[in-house]
Amino acid sequence: GPPQESAGRGGRGGGGGEGGETSLEDGGAAAEDRGKAERHHGIAQRAARRIFEFVRDRAGCGEVFAVEASFLEICPHEGGRDALVDLLAEASEEALSTKLEVRQDPLNPRAFSCEGLRRLPIASPSELCEALELGRRRAAVLETTRNRSSSRSHCLFIIRVERMSPATSDSPALPCFGKQDRVAPSSRVSVGKLVLVDLAGSESLKKVLARDEACEDMRRKQAIGINRALASLGAVVNNLNAGFECSSAGFRSSALTMLLKDCLGGRARALLIATMSPEAEWASETFTTLTFAQQMMQVRNVEQATYVDGSKSTLVQMQQRQLQCMQKLQEQQQQPTGNDTSEQARGGQECQRLQGEVASLERHLLTKDSAAAALLGSVGTLEAEAARRRKMEEVKDEVSKVMAQEFAALQEQSCKDFEGLRQLLEGRGMAPSC
Repeated sequence: GPPQESAGRGGRGGGGGEGGETSLEDGGAAAEDRGKAERHHGIAQRAARRIFEFVRDRAGCGEVFAVEASFLEICPHEGGRDALVDLLAEASEEALSTKLEVRQDPLNPRAFSCEGLRRLPIASPSELCEALELGRRRAAVLETTRNRSSSRSHCLFIIRVERMSPATSDSPALPCFGKQDRVAPSSRVSVGKLVLVDLAGSESLKKVLARDEACEDMRRKQAIGINRALASLGAVVNNLNAGFECSSAGFRSSALTMLLKDCLGGRARALLIATMSPEAEWASETFTTLTFAQQMMQVRNVEQATYVDGSKSTLVQMQQRQLQCMQKLQEQQQQPTGNDTSEQARGGQECQRLQGEVASLERHLLTKDSAAAALLGSVGTLEAEAARRRKMEEVKDEVSKVMAQEFAALQEQSCKDFEGLRQLLEGRGMAPSC
């Protein structure tokens, strides 16, 4: 199956685009031509919908899921340390001041994770795409002579899926990562991860310039950093293909290679999409991209599910918090109200807060019914977006017609003016030059 299904089952999946952009265009989603529209969906939209379809189908067996999203931007610097930016961070001083660090994953000693990176709970495919779009608007871009919005960083959109299966008395203990070596049947939680990677393409220092001359020095430094990170990634791939062990393949050379360790020769499935220009001028860059893709095809991964102890599971923590809120609500309802109006008001506000938290937790603890409702809601969202796009196309067509009419009128008037000028010059014995 595809990487997104592997993530749902507790495996790891990685999808990378070398020099490309992840598309969110849906191409319209009217009911009569939805099948045609789905062919124009981007990678993120397809993955989001497939994950929730998997949740809907598997949750019918009594399983419960939780989905979270993170968006990390890696800005390589010339000869310096990579800058890490949380593209989904809240606009608060505490969130903005949080320092991001790439460290060994506490749930998987064979991988790395970004400490301090926000994990946003997701309840529907449309929420997942909205999170991606929010991060993309915050990502660093620069207008160059070759690209109006050239990526100046490598971006990792990370989708984390936790699944809790109903345990039976004869369920065997499973291997996991944590303080204990095996997970008891009563707390069987698998953790899957899907990483969508947008690699900034390698950039020529001579053929490409910043559109604004004042930004050229910054562009050169960014290009050197981007090319350095890509070179580190290529070196890791070459070392793996040469037979080096993961511990000595050079993953620690950059933040990008560390975070992609479990996608390269690890326990995940990996998919690379190489994008290139058809122009002969860029033949050398195309050759480099194809060579890198060929090297990536030789990397061998061994897929394996990851299980964690319930105490380290976000899903289990959400269930426990939901139970605590419901118990507090029962206590609030059983307490005598008394005659103090201010105390009654505080009690009412607390009940509303707890009810809102319980509703939010129920929405993000995905079951068969909630996943099916989320899929239906995403269809409605796509149809509304399609209607908006159709309206924009109608306005665009109308503007084009008006502009064409104005241009035709101007052209006709110019011809008349030129004819009048020609006749005037001929009357004076002069011939107009063409």
